[in-house]
Amino acid sequence: MAKKKSLKERIDALVHALGGAEKPSFADIRSELVSIGLSIEEIESGQALTEKDTRITNLEAQLGDLNVSLEQAKGELNAVRADRKKHEEKQEDIPQDQLRILQLLPTPFAQDYGPTAEAISRAVGKPLDETVIHIRRLEKGPPPLIEWQTDQFGQAVWFRTDEGNKLVVAKRWADEAEQRAHRKYADLPDDQARALRMIAAGGDGGESETVIAKNLGLNVLANSLFVLEPLREAQMATPSEAPDYGTGTKWLILRNGVEYLVERNLL
Repeated sequence: MAKKKSLKERIDALVHALGGAEKPSFADIRSELVSIGLSIEEIESGQALTEKDTRITNLEAQLGDLNVSLEQAKGELNAVRADRKKHEEKQEDIPQDQLRILQLLPTPFAQDYGPTAEAISRAVGKPLDETVIHIRRLEKGPPPLIEWQTDQFGQAVWFRTDEGNKLVVAKRWADEAEQRAHRKYADLPDDQARALRMIAAGGDGGESETVIAKNLGLNVLANSLFVLEPLREAQMATPSEAPDYGTGTKWLILRNGVEYLVERNLL
């Protein structure tokens, strides 16, 4: 089987034939040039395909590296989240004595100076040395929940950090949510709750609708429709049957109203 000539050999042969005694015809030259052109096109297409394959291989390698980096980043993120959750759970489990100390201290940026260690000791009813241990643990964290400043007398006084303030507020909200979950009565609108407290403050004599309306900044009709009637329907207050003598109907508190106020330490 004859060896296939290379492209260069074919071009050299054509050039040699053109310089020889028997020159090839125009049709032969054209045919050979078309064949050479097709061969060049195949070579270029093959090179382009090889370049594309190389590019695809490189992109796949980069994608693989990116996936590895992404998995590493996801692992690090999950580790940070787990650490944060563990840290938050640890914060929520601080001893009750430390929480009491934290609640005693002023919030960040408070105008007044915080208490000294001696004052904290007296407030929580614990010996000074024991109180100092709690203070140091709150100060150390992590994160630090309290920090100290020097007051005008050169004494070290204590107040909450931002993290300490967040913990106290979170505890308060959690306690309030738990209390609401166990309450018999849902929260009343502000005007109704204020009216109920005014009625309760009047004792057995109750309070007149005129006085209630004035204190709430309402006219008597609006006060009756939107404040007192809902209290009557909820069986928290009731109008008195006694004559009003021009001062407006007196309203008396009922058992449900008393229980509502007691639930919220308002009575």
